[in-house]
Amino acid sequence: MPVARPFRAFLRRDDGSATIEAVLWLPVFVYILALSVDASMAFFTHSRVLGVVQDINRSFALGRIETAAAAQTALLDRLAPSYGSEVQVTTTLTDGVIDTTVTVPMSKVLVLGVLPGWAISAISVQAFQYKEI
Repeated sequence: MPVARPFRAFLRRDDGSATIEAVLWLPVFVYILALSVDASMAFFTHSRVLGVVQDINRSFALGRIETAAAAQTALLDRLAPSYGSEVQVTTTLTDGVIDTTVTVPMSKVLVLGVLPGWAISAISVQAFQYKEI
């Protein structure tokens, strides 16, 4: 049986045994990579929204924006194109302090969707600014 001889030699060789472990661990590594992508997008969104909130608060503090309602509208105009109409914005002026809170749903942030839904439902950003006199 000359055909069976190479087959038996193939079965005795063990130089491909590392492939099995790699195939078993590959899904774990891919999941960790996807998790890091989604977490990075969450941190990037928080940073971006905080920058926009601080910019609008500064404009409100300097008088370029006249009312809290106008500040809310300006925030929605800047954030809605990227994060949709589910963005919630609250701006108040109390005793010379501008308080702005923005909430962005995680469904608009995640790229791959591997972060569990119970872990973080929304990104909330709050910033304070003193009103200039």
